[in-house]
Amino acid sequence: MSRLLDENCGISKEDPYDPRITVGNRTNIYENPWMVLVSSSKMCGGSLITRQLVLTAAHCVFPEKMYVRLGNYETVNPEPYCVNNHCIPRFYNISVDLKIVHEKYNECLQNDIALLRMSEAVEYSDYVRPICILVDEQMPSAQNYTVTGWGKTESGKFSRILLNATLYNLDISKCKEKYEKPVDRSQICAASHISNTCRGDSGGPLSSKFCYDNKLLTFQYGLVSYGAESCEAYNAGVNTNVSYHTEWILRAVQNMDYFSIWAAKTGQDFLRLCGNSI
Repeated sequence: MSRLLDENCGISKEDPYDPRITVGNRTNIYENPWMVLVSSSKMCGGSLITRQLVLTAAHCVFPEKMYVRLGNYETVNPEPYCVNNHCIPRFYNISVDLKIVHEKYNECLQNDIALLRMSEAVEYSDYVRPICILVDEQMPSAQNYTVTGWGKTESGKFSRILLNATLYNLDISKCKEKYEKPVDRSQICAASHISNTCRGDSGGPLSSKFCYDNKLLTFQYGLVSYGAESCEAYNAGVNTNVSYHTEWILRAVQNMDYFSIWAAKTGQDFLRLCGNSI
């Protein structure tokens, strides 16, 4: 029988104080409460999947101290974000106390998936809420995905405001032809004729909505892995297939207490997980 990894997932709402832009791809302040900024040697995206776990790309994980930023919308302004006298709270940072990377992640960016455990659990709100991960059931196929991030824009600078774009699902052969790396069903090939992901978007979610238990919820299908250096539209990008790795995520969640004991004994905060082994 299917279930959700977190029953409080996938719910967002429209912002009545900040009308949607009809031409462009700026999001509103409530639209992506699962979006996380991952801070370390490089800027990456991530997604909140439980009260204490963030899903991101393995190539975004580094040995040094890492932090995640939640409730984030505008990255550089330390003050609350206000529109028409309506303000959202300032974002907040939480340190990462455990990093779990897929054991078979390699330099070809296969199995490019990781979990970051926050040092404390978060409280859910309109601005902080997990995205849905479907357990024990195959996800319905999606023709397109929404991707979100603060990555570089046409100006060559990182975006101050959280942006989104629509990417279309392509046959995996398109990415096999383009890149001199192995690409298989553990990955998703996607592109758009008007936009693309770029540096800084890695680890961010590819999502789509469908009805589950009579509710329209947002589910995570993939996460941004790599693409063309130019970041131009029409260039297909390769994304980690989150659905393919659901069992890996579940094993990590189920063994979290054991990992905590291991980390306390060894003084380490980084481990590789494949199957039930470390």
